[in-house]
Amino acid sequence: YWAGLDYNSGIPVALNNSAMATNHSTVSVSDSTGNLLFYSDGLRVWNRHHLLMPNGTGLSGGWWQPVFSIQNLYNDSLYFLFTVDYHNHQTGGTYNGLRYSIINMTMAGGNGDIDPTKKNIRIHGGRNASQALSATRHKNNKYAWVVSRLRDPDSNYYVSYLVNNIGLDTMPVLSNSLVTLTASTNVDFTVIKLSLDGTKLACCYTNYTQIDSNWVEFCSFNSLTGSVTPRFLVTPTQGVYGPYSPESVEFSADGRYLYVSALANTASTKSVIFQYDATKLDSAQFKQSETIIGISKESALQLAPDWKIYGTEYALPYVDSLCRINIPSMPGAGCNFEINAVSLNGPHCELGLPQFLQKYKAYIHHSKLCQNDSVHFSGDIWPPPDSVHWDFGDPISGPANFSNLVNPSHIYSNIGIYTVELFILHNDNRTDTAWQTITVVPNPQVALGANRTICTGNTTTFDAGECSGCMYLWKNLSSGLTVGTAQTFTTGQPGDYSVT
Repeated sequence: YWAGLDYNSGIPVALNNSAMATNHSTVSVSDSTGNLLFYSDGLRVWNRHHLLMPNGTGLSGGWWQPVFSIQNLYNDSLYFLFTVDYHNHQTGGTYNGLRYSIINMTMAGGNGDIDPTKKNIRIHGGRNASQALSATRHKNNKYAWVVSRLRDPDSNYYVSYLVNNIGLDTMPVLSNSLVTLTASTNVDFTVIKLSLDGTKLACCYTNYTQIDSNWVEFCSFNSLTGSVTPRFLVTPTQGVYGPYSPESVEFSADGRYLYVSALANTASTKSVIFQYDATKLDSAQFKQSETIIGISKESALQLAPDWKIYGTEYALPYVDSLCRINIPSMPGAGCNFEINAVSLNGPHCELGLPQFLQKYKAYIHHSKLCQNDSVHFSGDIWPPPDSVHWDFGDPISGPANFSNLVNPSHIYSNIGIYTVELFILHNDNRTDTAWQTITVVPNPQVALGANRTICTGNTTTFDAGECSGCMYLWKNLSSGLTVGTAQTFTTGQPGDYSVT
């Protein structure tokens, strides 16, 4: 509800300029340098200026997990916006099913708009898709799979579609589920999540009126073929607030642990957060690993760009914060669950956070750019690389121009402009290269001149010299006290003074 977070600084910073108020999962899409492009709740689309796109209303998504966006692989100005609606199996009615629209970022003066000829296009085989929609990368880490769940009296299927370098392949990949969904059942599926490596899938099934029909279906996913292989159903049971209705799931970034947020039926405002060891493919061992790691308000879980898992805190009165699992790859209490971890500074969040499709990334960060001082480099890389190779763009430095360290340092030979290259090799033999241009600036030239003698009652001014972007620190060497932080320092007191 009008809330947002900016991760460009590396830590989440609350934003209060969102135009979106919605109940469930959303998407928020930025360019490769972190500039906002658009966001959507599955019904509407807003541009980077928080204004509705001219053709950005009347979409067919709704409820729980209704929207996902994937960039077109042959035209980076185009984005698929997939939507799925909520079908009330008790009251009947027609499905909007799984559909897609095309957002063209060159339209509306470069602010983007939905192409009116490519809006709400029904996808073959997805008419009975409902409520839950997610995606993961293909095994080649370039293509992507869009995954939903069908509510069809004649079938119990997951459905997957491939987005490749041609576009959307509308031939569905159907996979059986262990859960039967018929017109008479009162079971809703709420959320589908896939692990970042594309090998695991989990889906929540919730029946608020029949407590023995609440499950998390744990599955394997084949990111080469798009097929889902169900393994078993699990129901959270521990704790004093049970029985529980699972509402949200999320995997740690390394896929080792699955987290389940389950609404406590005996205390309707509480969500108990469970951890499971997702490496256990035996149902009994998986269930034995069940651990309560925290209790929150009703909570939807989402892995964020910092690889921490965030959860909503939805209950009346509204809470303007998110809970967080700080180290999701650690077992039990070591995962460091934190309530009220991130303030939203006023707005609140209900039962959904933005989904995003992770891909390979390689960014260069650095600190310090002074001549004769070490410039420290680090790589922001996903997934963790097999090996790295740095070229600092300073061939005159000889062998020191190269490094295979993850976080190296380099002292540049001269001032000037240099192009730094980071080459990455992954375990699957994929390579990535990142470049960054840096400017090494001269060291400050400090000269305070000869000692000075002044008359009693007079003062003298020392000037450390102008230096763009510099900070100054003046000290009285006799007392050790700091006496100034400006370019100049004026004093009438005898003593020995230094400036850094």
